[in-house]
Amino acid sequence: MKNSQFKINLILKSGKVQSFRRKGERWEQTSTAGRLHPATAEQVLNHMLPVLAKKKRNVTLEVKYYKGLGGK
Repeated sequence: MKNSQFKINLILKSGKVQSFRRKGERWEQTSTAGRLHPATAEQVLNHMLPVLAKKKRNVTLEVKYYKGLGGK
């Protein structure tokens, strides 16, 4: 498995979704407004860790695996 085969979604209580994907050598963040931004691995972790530590209770973390996705 490769990082590029996963998509990380942060689902807000309002239903809006912020997502992160590995694209080639870099991460991309899609904002709740649908805007695409480059992201570092540290930024991805900074968004995920508070949710995993249950410090952000109004956000759900979802990870999807795509078998054929290669990140190209």
